[in-house]
Amino acid sequence: MFKTIISLSERRPEGWVIDRANDSDHKKKQPTTTMAMEKTTEKILCLIKENPQITYRALAETLGLTEDGVYWSMKKLREKGLLRRIGGRKEGYWEIVEQ
Repeated sequence: MFKTIISLSERRPEGWVIDRANDSDHKKKQPTTTMAMEKTTEKILCLIKENPQITYRALAETLGLTEDGVYWSMKKLREKGLLRRIGGRKEGYWEIVEQ
């Protein structure tokens, strides 16, 4: 009988590491750069200027992001006071606050 021993680093795809605290695999997280966030928010604001009634889903499809990613970016814009929602979900629209 032969036994082959393969080290963990050989079995894992490149970019995957072992989390020693939880003893589980996870992909290394790349830090989100300020520049990338700024580009995303600029694109969101541009799309909202074109269509103030645009939905999270439409933004996500246009930008190639998830709806959660769009929601997170828009939440940051609302927290900074750059964006606000006027009206409800169905009849409302986005308003860009000029500062």
